[in-house]
Amino acid sequence: MPKLSIIVPVYKVEQYLHKCIDSILSQTFTDFELILIDDGSPDRCGKICDEYAAKDDRIIVIHQQNRGVSAARNAGLDIARGEYIGFVDSDDWIEPKMYEIMLTVAKKMQVDVVMCGHNYIAEQGNILRTEACEEVYFHDSEDLIKELFRIPIRIGGGCCNKIFRRSVISDNRFLENIKMKEDGIFLFDCFSKSSNGYAIYQSLYNYYQGKSSSTRADLVSALYNTIPSEKLLYQRAKQHSIKIEGLALDKIIDDLIRYAGQIKRSKASVFTRRYLYLKAYTIKLIWVAWTKRLIPKKSIHGHLFNLLCFKME
Repeated sequence: MPKLSIIVPVYKVEQYLHKCIDSILSQTFTDFELILIDDGSPDRCGKICDEYAAKDDRIIVIHQQNRGVSAARNAGLDIARGEYIGFVDSDDWIEPKMYEIMLTVAKKMQVDVVMCGHNYIAEQGNILRTEACEEVYFHDSEDLIKELFRIPIRIGGGCCNKIFRRSVISDNRFLENIKMKEDGIFLFDCFSKSSNGYAIYQSLYNYYQGKSSSTRADLVSALYNTIPSEKLLYQRAKQHSIKIEGLALDKIIDDLIRYAGQIKRSKASVFTRRYLYLKAYTIKLIWVAWTKRLIPKKSIHGHLFNLLCFKME
């Protein structure tokens, strides 16, 4: 049984796939299985995956009809055998010692989750910005969940700069009917089952920010498509505790105000209804926060000012 399972969903990334896979196979930590899920990619991605698998018996390839990144990750989770599980997106790449460093920390600190910093890489290959984690020990699941609602978040909102003990993932899966921010819901569910965690300072994961990256395409629609995820996160927070509900509301309201502002600034008439709906939903959440006294009055006043005046211009 391998120490680590690495899950990579693959779809229409032929020009980036070699760099991604090579960065994984070049890891100084070698006790892993690499699960490549060809999600019905219409280019040569499936063939490239098979070619790598023929050369390295640590690689497992799954070919399936196109069902989206969440379904692809879930297919990998269904067969993963490692004590720990990591995710890499197929247009990204990782530093050579990423998993050696993270697994050493996991063993030394005896934690369920380890996370590292990450770099955002431009199409030309230069670093746009680095988001380093603070060196932090998280004592319990509530410590971890609170991090998801920090402003700004210190640990990144995605799964790829993290490793998880497989036992805390358990039967958790990515929601396949959610288009955006599905990682946040998955993290909440995994953190809820975690006993502790650790964040390390080093930035070891590289996110490619090229024009073809699906998470940057059609920004306005992408922002609007985050609403179902925000609603689900709020429902989970409500069920967890009053304290977490308050933190979640503060963060979600802040996010939605920024999204509404960007949608309005697009000046596209097709988005007018989306903007009005988003604004109405945000006001509803502010009212909940006010009536339940979940957020300090000063913060609520700030949200109202930003929603109605400042950020809408």
